[in-house]
Amino acid sequence: ELGEAQISLPISGEGKEGTISFNSRYLTEALNALPGEEVELSLNSALDPALFTAPKEKSYLHVVMPVRLQG
Repeated sequence: ELGEAQISLPISGEGKEGTISFNSRYLTEALNALPGEEVELSLNSALDPALFTAPKEKSYLHVVMPVRLQG
């Protein structure tokens, strides 16, 4: 199945503005597996792996590869 969704979330942090795309299934799995309400997201670029961690549980790491969109 193909589809498109776009979600904007409030964030706090530092860095540059940009756009990154993820497979929704992988992103949902990462967010559901992390404990707590807050998530730290570490990015280098829109094509590098993203690292998801929980601020209170630094031992749990979840890596998600972004997808390249045609357009």
